Amino acid sequence: MKTNGGWSLNELLIGLGILAFALVFITIKIQSVASNLTDENFSGVEVPTKESKYTYDDMEEKLVVGATKYMDETYRKIPEGSTKITMDELNIHGVYNYTKDPKDNNKTCVGYVIYNKNGNEVSYKPYVKCGSNYQTKGYKWFISFYNKRSLNDGFRSIW
Repeated sequence: MKTNGGWSLNELLIGLGILAFALVFITIKIQSVASNLTDENFSGVEVPTKESKYTYDDMEEKLVVGATKYMDETYRKIPEGSTKITMDELNIHGVYNYTKDPKDNNKTCVGYVIYNKNGNEVSYKPYVKCGSNYQTKGYKWFISFYNKRSLNDGFRSIW
């Protein structure tokens, strides 16, 4: 049924049907994309909040996870030998975000991971210092070792 410049009921219903179908399709696509956005898509970084409680052991564990992810993403073939990867470097690359002292959220912790690859064996040893509240055993030795040898290139030291 034709009207003067308007739409017929059939044309209007067909148009609304196409619009409804398009909206359902777009909604499904958005949900699909949103469900694929996990921490894994963001380098596995879990951002601590004020309410989240974590320990020094958690910091060290997350430091190793971040260093592992960093080495896997940075190098096609992981190099032989030992490498010092600082907490700051892992922050810059977005693979580590636990820098606040668990006992005092106003203080910042520092740390690094010593990565060592010998043949097929790979090891990571984390070292964290949070002011006077906590320090991983062996932390000072590695810092003084690196300072004496002057191998620090700003982020990474290879010995």
